Amino acid sequence: MASSAGEKREPIQFSLRTVLWAVTGYAILWGLAAAVGPRAMGLLVVASAIAVAAAVDYGTFHAISRLTHPGRWRAIAVTSLVLGVPASFWFGAVFQYQVTPTVKYCGFPFPAAVFVLENGRWVDYVSGLPMVLVNVFLLTAIFLLPVLVALVLRALLRGKDSLPA
Repeated sequence: MASSAGEKREPIQFSLRTVLWAVTGYAILWGLAAAVGPRAMGLLVVASAIAVAAAVDYGTFHAISRLTHPGRWRAIAVTSLVLGVPASFWFGAVFQYQVTPTVKYCGFPFPAAVFVLENGRWVDYVSGLPMVLVNVFLLTAIFLLPVLVALVLRALLRGKDSLPA
């Protein structure tokens, strides 16, 4: 609903009930993950990241496919993918950073390998290809995120309540 120039918009407010539900939900998930074991929270975080990345990828290309003239938007999205996939592979599988003087991680945002300095030698603990693929998938979605945000803003500025369904 559009407002006139002199009319003030009310800010979005979260009720105490909404905040309590969110905190309770996170506490329940945390408690379940702690009861199952330390890997459960990691799996929960990875599954959430994959779901968000899939939503961004699908949302971007679905929104583009519903436009009347999708040529430029499709070119921008494909360019983002062409630039994003190699950068995602580099960050997901090659990028190393030192957490402590005796621990280094390889891969971002989730470590695909951990190197620990033991008796003067770096010992590697590799999580394997699935973690690298999760990193690549998530980081590629991050490259598409600005396109999706631009499409949503475009729809809102043109007076549509939502993207074309």
